[in-house]
Amino acid sequence: MKYIIPEPKKENKQVRQPLTQEQIQQYLDELEANPKKDDIQADLHNHTKGSDGAQSPLMLLMRASRNGKDIVSMSDHDSVKGYHMIVKQVTDILVGLEELNNREDVTDEEKRNVRIGAERLLRKLEEIKILPAVEMITTYRGIVIEVLGYNIDIDILESEMDKIHEGLVPVPKLLTEGVDRVIKDNNLEFDRFVIDNRSDFKKLFYHEFIKHPENKDIYSQVQGETEENRAEEFSKMFLENKESEFFVDLNKTDDRSTKDIRADILKMIDNNKDKFKFDPGVIENSHAVIGEFYNELIKHPENVAKLNKSTTNLKQFIYGELYNPDSVFFVDVAPSRPSLEDTIGAIKKSGGLAFLAHPGRYEGKFDIKHAISSGDILKSLDGIEVFYPDHYQSKQNNEKSKEIDIDFLLDQCRQKGLYASGGSDDHKVPKDGPQYKMGTVDVPDIPETQWINDSIKTGKDFINQSIQMKNLILRLRALKNEKSEKSAKLQEKSKENSK
Repeated sequence: MKYIIPEPKKENKQVRQPLTQEQIQQYLDELEANPKKDDIQADLHNHTKGSDGAQSPLMLLMRASRNGKDIVSMSDHDSVKGYHMIVKQVTDILVGLEELNNREDVTDEEKRNVRIGAERLLRKLEEIKILPAVEMITTYRGIVIEVLGYNIDIDILESEMDKIHEGLVPVPKLLTEGVDRVIKDNNLEFDRFVIDNRSDFKKLFYHEFIKHPENKDIYSQVQGETEENRAEEFSKMFLENKESEFFVDLNKTDDRSTKDIRADILKMIDNNKDKFKFDPGVIENSHAVIGEFYNELIKHPENVAKLNKSTTNLKQFIYGELYNPDSVFFVDVAPSRPSLEDTIGAIKKSGGLAFLAHPGRYEGKFDIKHAISSGDILKSLDGIEVFYPDHYQSKQNNEKSKEIDIDFLLDQCRQKGLYASGGSDDHKVPKDGPQYKMGTVDVPDIPETQWINDSIKTGKDFINQSIQMKNLILRLRALKNEKSEKSAKLQEKSKENSK
C-alpha cells in the first residue's frame, strides 16, 4: 500500500487528503498480522527528575538504549528542567574525566579508563536522539487534561510558561483546601499530619516510625515534650548520625536535590527492613499533596470502599477520581491551570507541535470520544497521542481495563489530517504499574508518525540544537581520540624499531 506522507501542518489548517476506508482496513490487517513490523524505535513520553520522575536524564538515555529505543523525549510536567539537567550531568562527568586525564601523575590505566568513559558517554549521546518535549497541564471546559508539546525551543517555552502561569492560584493551596473538603464531606478516616508535614523528612519519618509497636525499642530511646521535639531528637540520634546504621545525608545542596535525599532514605529503609517496620509510601510521596493524600487514604478499608473498583494506583486515582467531577474525591484545580488556548499558544510560540495527551485517561470524566470526533477538543492541536499503555487495539487486545481504541484514534487522525505520537509515560516509579515502563509501547512507522523521523532528519533533536551540548560532545571526542592518536604514534615507533 502506498501511503500519502503528510506535509507539515500550516496555520491555514490545510490538511492532507484522508485515507480511504479500504486503505485504513489494509493497514489494520497488516498491523494485526505483524504488530511489531516497521516500528519507529521511539518513546516520546517520559518523565525525569525535572518534574515527578525518579530518573535522571542520563538514566533515561541508558534505559532507552537497553530497550532498543533510539528516539526519546523528556516530557516533564510544566517543566524543561530535564534539558538543563542533562547539560549539567554531562558537564560534571566530562570535567571529572578531563581533570583526571590532565593530572601530572595520571597512570596509563587511568588514562585508558578516561577514554573508555568518554567513549561510552559519547556513544549514548550520539546514538539516541532527544526530541525536545514538555507535558503541560491545562483545562478543557473546566476539566484538567494534558497537552504534549514537541519540537519546542526550550528557552522560549520556559519564558512562555512563566507568562501563562502568572496570576493563577497556586496548586498546593487549591489541593490542600480541596483535600480538606473531601475529607470532611466524606467523613474519611485520615491522618492529616502527612499532608501538613509533607515537606519535612524528619517529621514524616518519625511520625510513621512510631506508629509501629515493633519499633518501640528504638523510638523509646528518644525524649522530648512534643512530637516535633522528639522527631528532631530522633533525627539527630539516628538519621543524621554518621555512626548510625540508619544514617542518611539530609542536606540539600545545588548538587543534591530533594529527590536524591528521598531516594537515599528509601534505600536506607529497604536495607533495614529486617530491623524496623515502615511504610515507604510515606517517604515516596513526600512533598506532594496528592501522593500523601492517596497513600494515607488507601490505608483505611472504609475509604477504599468509596473508590471506584478500577482505581488501583496513584495515576488512576488522579485521573479517575481527583480530576473527575463525578467522583466524591473530585478537587477542582482548574483555577490553578492555564487555559487550553493559552497552553497551545505557548507551545506554538516556541516553534512546537501540540498533541492531546493520553485521551484514554479522560474516559469517565467527560465524553472524550465525542470531543475528539466533533473536533471540539482538537482546535489548534496538531496531533493525538495514539499509542499509549491505556489504549488498546480492538482486533488484538480484549483488555477491558484499557479505555480507548487505537483504531478510533488513528481514524480520527486520518480524517482530520492530524499527526500521531506515542510513549510509555515512564517515570521509573514501579508503583505506577509495569505497563508504564520504557519499551512497553510500540510506535508503528505510518504516515501519521512520519513527523517523528522528519523532525530528526531536519535537525530538531536537542543535541543538534544546543550549542552547549555540541561543545560538550566535541570535548568528549577529543578525549576519546587520544587513544587513536597515541596508538598511531606507538605503531609508528614500533615500525621504526623493527627496521
